[in-house]
Order: sequence, then structure tokens, then C-alpha cells
Amino acid sequence: MNQQVLLAQEAFRLFISALSYVGEVKQLPDSPQAVLPIGKYLYALTFLDQEVSYASLGLSEEQEAVLTHEFRTKKVAISVAQTVFVDLINQPSLDVSPIKQVSIGNLIDPQLSATIVVSVSQLYGDNTYILTGPGIKSQLTLGLTKALSELLVIRQELNQEYPLGIDMLVIDQSGKMLGLPRTTVIQEVN
Repeated sequence: MNQQVLLAQEAFRLFISALSYVGEVKQLPDSPQAVLPIGKYLYALTFLDQEVSYASLGLSEEQEAVLTHEFRTKKVAISVAQTVFVDLINQPSLDVSPIKQVSIGNLIDPQLSATIVVSVSQLYGDNTYILTGPGIKSQLTLGLTKALSELLVIRQELNQEYPLGIDMLVIDQSGKMLGLPRTTVIQEVN
């Protein structure tokens, strides 16, 4: 079987597992064929095609060109994108307020919401968060990078009325990935 197919299958299982086992950090496999940072590459390889659109915040023109041409997908306005890539690696203070415009689905079709794929330099940091919700025994405490602060506040606003909301994957440069489904409530500890 083709190496890319096997890689996409492995990545798919890891993405689903990250969203199913909240707080459990997954390690994405490395790939010598990666034409983008590993998190974006594996997500694109697994989910993007001619039917799935994307928007981006903080991606370089070169990365957008690779997404559009290599994966035969199309860039659209953030309000209609099925996937939104947010790159906080080179711009940790990037204005992420446009995320407020993403689709959260509707009551008939909540699955029409966007998935947010966030790239960060490192996953862990000094900002402490308490996570609660399905898949978490009582609560889980995580120390995450400060670069996520504003984005997590917006995520909470968008996820007020379940089943409406967004799912989020946070992936660092080494391929460590944390899944935050719409059912997870996140509170920052001061």
C-alpha cells in the first residue's frame, strides 16, 4: 500500500483519538515527504480535498499555495471554511478575533461547523487551565502556552450552545497534539 495512504490512516486515527480522549496528548508521526509543518501537512493529507475548503490566519503565502495546489483544495472566507488553520508559531500575538466569524453549524446540521487547527511553538506553558466535560473524569488541569489565551476565550464563546460550536486541534512544532472538542469546557486559572 502507498506510504501516503498508510500515513493518512495513522494520522486519522490520531486526530480522532485526540478529540475522543480529551487532555491526552498524542504524538503525530514524522514524514520525510511533509511539504508543510507536520501538523498542517498531516491534517491536509487526511482531510483536505476538492470538497473541503479552508481559511487561514497567520499562514505564509507559500503555505497557502501548498495547501491549495498540493491538496487541490480552495481557500475561502473564514465564515464559510470547513477548516481554519491558525499559525501562532511565528506570530504568537496574532489577532485571532476573526475566528469569531467561523461556522458553528446549526441545530439541524451541527456538523457543518469549522474545525480549527492551531500551530504553536510549544504546547505546554505557564498558563494553567481546568478542563471539564465528557471524557474527563472530574476535571483535568493543563499548563498550556500563553499564545493560546485569546483563542481559548473565543472558543468558549463559540461553544456556548451545544451541539453548536467548533472543535479544535492544537499542534506544536514537534508534532504533539491536543484535541479540544466542542463539549470540553476550559477555564483559565488565575
